[in-house]
Amino acid sequence: MNIFRRHKNKTNADTWTIPIGIFEQSSVAGQDSRFVSLRTALESETYMHAKTPLSFPIGRNEFGDFVIADFHELSHIIAGGQTGSGQSSFTEGALLASLIYRNSPEDLKLILIDPKMVQFSQYNDLPHLLRPVITTPEQSHKAMNWLLGEMEDRFEILARAKKRDIVAYNSKAKVRMPYISLVIDEVSDLMMVDGEYYEESFIKLLQKSKAVGIHMYIGTSRPSEDIYPELLRANFTTALAFKTASSVDSQVMLNADGAEKLIGKGDAIITSPFTDFKPLHIQVPYSSEEEQVKLVNYINR
Repeated sequence: MNIFRRHKNKTNADTWTIPIGIFEQSSVAGQDSRFVSLRTALESETYMHAKTPLSFPIGRNEFGDFVIADFHELSHIIAGGQTGSGQSSFTEGALLASLIYRNSPEDLKLILIDPKMVQFSQYNDLPHLLRPVITTPEQSHKAMNWLLGEMEDRFEILARAKKRDIVAYNSKAKVRMPYISLVIDEVSDLMMVDGEYYEESFIKLLQKSKAVGIHMYIGTSRPSEDIYPELLRANFTTALAFKTASSVDSQVMLNADGAEKLIGKGDAIITSPFTDFKPLHIQVPYSSEEEQVKLVNYINR
């Protein structure tokens, strides 16, 4: 699959704009003042001053300031929280919707894996997708093999161009190398089918893929030792913990207690290089499925 081709539709990387009006201005209806809409985050001065293509609002801190993350600098994100914690809503909204809002299909490709078959259906017609939303173990296996091969192909391209990474390559290339984001909503379903294969494949990506612009986000409602083995966790530099069922699960996510005391619905703790690996308490932005459908419809209009 040649993903360096120019799209012949109306999308243009240099003029890519999405009207902010697609997103609702107010916080989530019926919720308390802790909750914040994705639009509020996207209109924040901090976000608007962010320069990098993979910048996205990861949350608002306890002082009311928005925290803007750069997916490229974070490299990869491991996330977890029990059902109702807001983990899946964050994946669909603050992460995916804001990355799509900022990047054309020429600059960002997505591989979405949804074993539950319900989380990413609103994105099925998105031109950023390298393939339709993946829902079966067989499709997931093929996608991982392809992505590992694509990673090696990209290293060969960089070597021929004598560039050290995607940023250096794209600064001189006539046709930019698109970033690829692999997003898996419920990774436990894959780990239970073939944990050894996925752990090995994930670690290969974790150790090498940042340089060639491939980034991974994996989330689960069951952040236990069998789903997130220690060796796998050790290769992630960024952990995003939502409310967990127990302090044991919090230890898996953060190597510390605390996530079990969160109140759910987007209340989260992140540890990352930009927090000096110290826990930062945040409230992640919320985007409704209706907004996400409007976003896809606008792009395909």
